[in-house]
Amino acid sequence: MGRHDFNNPYNFVPAPARPTEGPLADLGDEAPASHGHWAPDRISGSVTVTMTAVTPLLVPDSFPEEVPDHGGHESFDTRRDPRDASLPLIPPTSIKGMIRAAYEAATNSRFGVLTLPDRPFAYRHPPKVANEMIPARVDGDKIHLLFGDHGLVTTPSLTLKGTQAAARLPFGENQSHGGKRRADIQGTPYATATLKSKDEPNSPLTKTGYVYATGKNITRKKYERFFISDTSNTHIKDLTPDIKLRWNQLMEECEDLHLGALKERMGTAPPPDPFSQEHWDKYAEYRGDEPGQTAFSRHVYDKRSYPLFARDPASGTLQGARFLCYAHVRVKGQELEVVDLYPVQIPRGMYRTMPDALVPDDLKPARALRELSPADRVFGWVNPAGPGAYRGHLRVGAVHVTPPENGEAIRTFGNGDDTFPKEGLPLAILGQPRPQQWRFYASQNREGAPADHRKNYDGNRFIRGRKIYPHHKGLESSPETTNSHWRPAREDSDPMAVNGAKGSCYREYQRPGPPDGARDSQNRSIKSWVEPGTTLRFTLHLDNLSIVELGALLWLLDGMPDSPDPSPARPRHHRFGGGKPLGFGSVTLGIQTSDLRTGTQWKDAYTSFHDSPPEEERDRRRDAVLAFQAAVGALLSRAATGEPAPPFSTAPWIAALLQAAEGLSPPIHAPRPSDTLSLPGTPPKTRAENFKWFVANALAKGEDSILPSLTASDPRLPYRTPR
Repeated sequence: MGRHDFNNPYNFVPAPARPTEGPLADLGDEAPASHGHWAPDRISGSVTVTMTAVTPLLVPDSFPEEVPDHGGHESFDTRRDPRDASLPLIPPTSIKGMIRAAYEAATNSRFGVLTLPDRPFAYRHPPKVANEMIPARVDGDKIHLLFGDHGLVTTPSLTLKGTQAAARLPFGENQSHGGKRRADIQGTPYATATLKSKDEPNSPLTKTGYVYATGKNITRKKYERFFISDTSNTHIKDLTPDIKLRWNQLMEECEDLHLGALKERMGTAPPPDPFSQEHWDKYAEYRGDEPGQTAFSRHVYDKRSYPLFARDPASGTLQGARFLCYAHVRVKGQELEVVDLYPVQIPRGMYRTMPDALVPDDLKPARALRELSPADRVFGWVNPAGPGAYRGHLRVGAVHVTPPENGEAIRTFGNGDDTFPKEGLPLAILGQPRPQQWRFYASQNREGAPADHRKNYDGNRFIRGRKIYPHHKGLESSPETTNSHWRPAREDSDPMAVNGAKGSCYREYQRPGPPDGARDSQNRSIKSWVEPGTTLRFTLHLDNLSIVELGALLWLLDGMPDSPDPSPARPRHHRFGGGKPLGFGSVTLGIQTSDLRTGTQWKDAYTSFHDSPPEEERDRRRDAVLAFQAAVGALLSRAATGEPAPPFSTAPWIAALLQAAEGLSPPIHAPRPSDTLSLPGTPPKTRAENFKWFVANALAKGEDSILPSLTASDPRLPYRTPR
């Protein structure tokens, strides 16, 4: 392999600019058809579909079992049919959700659901930003920059020194945060000068200042900070409304980020009072060197020392406050500029661009019936802005499950030759989406091109498109072709290497280590899964679809072929259920039967003495798919200023969807650091250290630090060794 060694488990289907007015060929926005009657030229009827699992499916029960003595670890069984516990219970709404997600991508519709935070995304500053941080005291609407006796030189121009203008205060001395005191200083009266006791010799300097105590939030921490204030080297700057707003956003982000950890430390105690000394003592307690065991930084829980700027109810403006902090200062000519305020010297920051500005208006959920996109019209719509909803024109009937030939539909762990305990198989840790990672989520244009590695969210940027989990190629399994990848390793064998051989493909779904040591609050266990080879049969009931709306649906249900005539050369997959980043949930769809007619044909059938069969169903389905592909071609030719339409499969969103359906080759896993780049693959570890990869990647300068497009010649990412 080259430097690009693994595929990310998720990528994006681009969402180019959508037409919202004019002749739209049913792919734009328009009011939906009526439910009151069958329109003469619209198509209604039914389509029966078979869905086949080619990798195990996770369909967890709604009521997990908590595993004792494992920090809140939960174990899930498969949701089972109450009439036959050997079969899974598959809700029709789950099937509908899977198809809708694919339909939105295929028709480049609006997002059906879009939840965006009401503040910018956060990011972590690089360590070098500490050189631009100056101790500060906020007093009302003024910022007092406390440079101590040092920090500025004015020859030949105003320049910031790369030194810290704060003394160090050893633990055990008076550490009441924010307290003003006088202290003797041993050594230089600035930078890393250490506060000493008065009875120590050689302490000639006495200074007045403020204690800045953040707690023992770092292993082997020995000192707190002391902000020197009795000096003429103090600069006062105005506190602008923008800086106030960003401070509030940052403090709210820090609170949300640590909320779960704070509650976990409190145990079964009632919700914390932000001004309770009892709670503060528990948050500030140092319990060990491991992550989560050190003390929390004071700004995470102490709302008195780090207050929000209150909003005046009459004017709406943010009022002044009083607290200590660090000011991010830059020099512009002969003037100092305060960029932002932060609670620590190497902080998290907030981008300037609001997430709402990253999503174009033509992709945001519709707010009126006239704005409904194809997916809204077919599957239904609920107004996110208030009253208003529309029932779609597609309904999924009951789901019938058939076990694999000579096998069971559900595999239960802990039975037979499985050596797992009753708690089941411990899964690998699955993290939450992190759109803060602009190198993965940001695009420089509407076609989904990755953002420039020298830029970030600020500026003319867009969200990459619709998030999608590509199929894991080569992990397919069936009763005829058993894949050893889906035979979990026992305790006495290498839990990751497939067939006992170390290499580039590991059992990414299984957390390394013995089962009892691989369970904690970060991951979950499963007691069972739906076996590959299991088939699910269901019927879609349709009414009043246009031929293009129907064609897009049939194309997705019949294997996503390049043309309506032949079957696809390679199987193309949808994703269903949980655990998609780990390879679970790959399924194939195929149409078994259909009965599709126009309103006129249904009228003739019901008003005649016998039901004349409609024209050949295969021809009708073929014509509908051709109409959909022609509509996509019309949009492409429109974008190409009247030139002949390129092939259907070259549309950016179609090409990416097809690539995801065909799959990417292993190794496929979340970014993780590599101890050495000599191995063909880097095995996962029990302790998640993904953040080390992102830290190393943030320091990279090349284009390989950006997540490539699905349709790139090489969509892989490089392993990185932490520095």
